[in-house]
Amino acid sequence: MELLGKQAAWVLIGQGALAIVLGAIVLTWPGLTVAAFALVWGIYALVDGIGELALGATSAGVPGRGWLIFSGILGIVAGIIVVFNPFMSAAVLTWVLGIWLIVHGVFVFAGGFSLPGNHKWWVVVSGVLLVIAGAIFVANPAEAALSLAFLLGWLAIVWGIFCTVAGIALMIGARRVGSQL
Repeated sequence: MELLGKQAAWVLIGQGALAIVLGAIVLTWPGLTVAAFALVWGIYALVDGIGELALGATSAGVPGRGWLIFSGILGIVAGIIVVFNPFMSAAVLTWVLGIWLIVHGVFVFAGGFSLPGNHKWWVVVSGVLLVIAGAIFVANPAEAALSLAFLLGWLAIVWGIFCTVAGIALMIGARRVGSQL
């Protein structure tokens, strides 16, 4: 039991240390982080598009074949655009996220009024906040992408600290259990 506890503790401590390092890297280079994320997504879209195009090309007589080919071509084009210009692509993706937040916020806002009781105002206000966040993303997509990178960097650091502390606590607990056996 003590050995299992120590192994789990070291895994948590290792996860925590890696998360802290990742968070520090993201906070040090937020622009490169956003571009790297866009680049990885672009490579994924390119590879996925090639796969879908190949599947569609070799699936004669299969229903939906045309959609596979169309989706494959779209993935290839999107992948090439993103790979060759990841900074612009990250801003465009942030803009799309902003539009989605606005649309989603409008539906949440409108739907909130149909809820019974006084608690509907929480939903209505959350819809307003989503619309505001979406408007900020649409108005400033590059800054919004950098802000998300900063948020994720700090989240990784906080998560890393919690994992590390949990690992140390687990190790101390495993030692106590082992000494009582």
